[in-house]
Amino acid sequence: MAFTPFPPRQPTASARLPLTLMTLDDWALATITGADSEKYMQGQVTADVSQMTENQHLLAAHCDAKGKMWSNLRLFRDGDGLRGLNGAACVNRS
Repeated sequence: MAFTPFPPRQPTASARLPLTLMTLDDWALATITGADSEKYMQGQVTADVSQMTENQHLLAAHCDAKGKMWSNLRLFRDGDGLRGLNGAACVNRS
């Protein structure tokens, strides 16, 4: 089988990309607040929560005590707490 190398490509600037809209019906926003919210989340996800700044978001995996991945989420700070955008099926709605 012949190998055909492709030239490297640079990412397209976001200003040149078309507007894309999509529904977020299958997604939910989880809110984690309280004095120990950062410490709690540091033990639950793969991201380094303590290093995350106010204007930063991180892609993380939510794992059980044995390291088995339950879900992936986008984690960010919101005031004195944290929020995680993840699949709606993974969020406890109580």
